[in-house]
Amino acid sequence: MFTFWEFASQHTLVVTQSCPLRCYPCALWKPTPPQPPALSHVSPERLSAVLRDHSFFNLFPNVRTYHLMGGDPLESGLLDLLITYLAAHRVRVVLWTTGMRLATMASLAHVYRVVLIVPAVDRDLYREYTGWDGFEMVVDSLQTLKHAKKKILITTTAHPETVPFLPDIREWCWRYKVPWLLVFYRSDQHSRESREHVTHYRHVPNTWVMVAKSPLPGGCVHVPYDLLQSPWCWAGMILGKYRRYFPFLR
Repeated sequence: MFTFWEFASQHTLVVTQSCPLRCYPCALWKPTPPQPPALSHVSPERLSAVLRDHSFFNLFPNVRTYHLMGGDPLESGLLDLLITYLAAHRVRVVLWTTGMRLATMASLAHVYRVVLIVPAVDRDLYREYTGWDGFEMVVDSLQTLKHAKKKILITTTAHPETVPFLPDIREWCWRYKVPWLLVFYRSDQHSRESREHVTHYRHVPNTWVMVAKSPLPGGCVHVPYDLLQSPWCWAGMILGKYRRYFPFLR
C-alpha cells in the first residue's frame, strides 16, 4: 500500500476545509464548521504568499512525501500550483480526494498517489450518504487514474451505518484491482457483530484496517489525519495484518 519511505518521511497538510460532499457524520458542511484540525493547516492567502516568494519550506518541513488533504483538496484554487511546486522540489504528493473534480486537474501528472474516498458503491446509497448524485464521477475518476497508471488507494470509514456496505465496497475494489484502506473509529457505537465484521478484513488480501480513537475535529471523517503521522499506528496496522505469523499478537 504505502512504501517504507512514504511512512518514514512524510507530512500531512490540510489545504482546505471545503468539500463537495455532505456526508451526514461530517461537520465540515454544517452552518458552523469546527476549527481546522490540530495539524498543519494553511489559509489560501498564506499558501499563495509562501509559494510566490519560494518560502514554503521555511514554514513547512522538507520531507520526502506530502499528504494533501481537506475537505477535498480539489476545492482549493491553489492546488495545481502547490503540487507543481512540490514536484519541482522532488517531493512525492499523495492526494486524498473524493475525485469529484479530478478531470479538471492540471497537475495530475505530478501526483504520486491518489487516495479516493468512497463511502459506498451503490449509486442510491452513495447519494443518500453524501448528498451528492455523483457516483459516476467517482468511477470516471478511477478509470482516468488507471489509464494514467497512477498508484491508487480506496479508503472507507466503517461507521455503524456503513458496515453493511463493506462487502460490496470490497468486491468493487477487487473488480477494479485497487487496494482498500478501511478506517475504524473506536468511538463509534458499534455492536459486537459489527466490530467482528470489520476486524475480519485484516485477513482479506489487498485490504488494510486502520484503527483510530475518534475522528479529528475540523477534518474529514474519512481521513485518519493524526494517525498518518504516528509510526505506532502504522506498525500496529502492519503487524495486525500479519499477526497470524506472530502468535503473541493473537
